Amino acid sequence: MPNDKIAIRVLTLVYFLSLLKNSMSLAAPKPRSWELGRATPKDEGILRGAIFRERMNPLFIDSKNFFVARSSNQVIGCGQIRPIGDSCFELASLAVDDVNRGQGIGAAIVSELVTDALSAGKSDIFLLTLQRTAPFYERLGFSICAKGRNDIPIGLQLEAAIGSVVAALVAQDSLVVMKFDKTETAV
Repeated sequence: MPNDKIAIRVLTLVYFLSLLKNSMSLAAPKPRSWELGRATPKDEGILRGAIFRERMNPLFIDSKNFFVARSSNQVIGCGQIRPIGDSCFELASLAVDDVNRGQGIGAAIVSELVTDALSAGKSDIFLLTLQRTAPFYERLGFSICAKGRNDIPIGLQLEAAIGSVVAALVAQDSLVVMKFDKTETAV
């Protein structure tokens, strides 16, 4: 069983690295000046601040579900993977500081979160996002769910219904439900 988890982590990492490589320009990459790790309870205020700045749902914040990117001991990006039901996870709360965007931080956080969920044996990973940010997640293996699908957990359906109203009022955009396509990670 431990070898299966390692294999899943390796395959997922290879998949996300290939996506990043294909989406990057031919310019020489900048040296990575940040590192990924699990959030700590001390980070919770920073996580809430990042989520508030991005106008995301502030509910369900628990530092144990978060991975963060740090540079010089400062949190510069975050995201969480939280259980919804017995067999599903929701990828949520992805935020990267404006000045640090475009360095692959968000994609690296998503990769780590997906790997974490898959290694825990959870194969259904959903997320809610604005329509305008859906292409980012599509490049990382997620696809937009058709309205009325019956495999979307009821709690996520309710969150999407309420979030759609908020997204229209606050962001002047529509909200979409996306699901990770694990078949894309097969070698």
